[in-house]
Amino acid sequence: MEYAARKFLEAKVPTIFPGPLVLWKWNDQAAERARATRALADAIPARLIPMADYRPKYPVIDPEVEINPNHPNLTIWHNKIDVCLFIGVHCHQANLALKIIRGGTNCYTIAMCIQAGHEDACLSFRDAEPEKIFTLVEAIKKLKAQGVKSQAIPFTQFKMGRKGRLN
Repeated sequence: MEYAARKFLEAKVPTIFPGPLVLWKWNDQAAERARATRALADAIPARLIPMADYRPKYPVIDPEVEINPNHPNLTIWHNKIDVCLFIGVHCHQANLALKIIRGGTNCYTIAMCIQAGHEDACLSFRDAEPEKIFTLVEAIKKLKAQGVKSQAIPFTQFKMGRKGRLN
């Protein structure tokens, strides 16, 4: 966990890509996973770019609003992302996206999987329940308490509503 925490704090553009298993509140554990993911983003601080829908978004996608699961490398290039975390993305889609990212970018990929993990990620955690996410949050806070500073470029995380940006 400490290694992942260091990678996030060293990154210029740390980004979390939450998927449907985090974004859709289909049970109480998904809601808790979403709270843990938000706590992680706040602790780093990291951008949140959702991968909410796996259908192609042609011809145009706004890479600052969501990641195109069929061309994740374009979102990584556009936002100059150097470290990213996939969490709550279905395994088949995460594997495809991680292969594309590894093959076409220099982004360091971290995956938190509810099942067995992802071999195409640079670093993968399996059985990623909310407790494990909060353990990563605590590792980040511990490093910050030891004097490690986030290298992230300052940004403003905007919020989305059903009709577009709220701020």
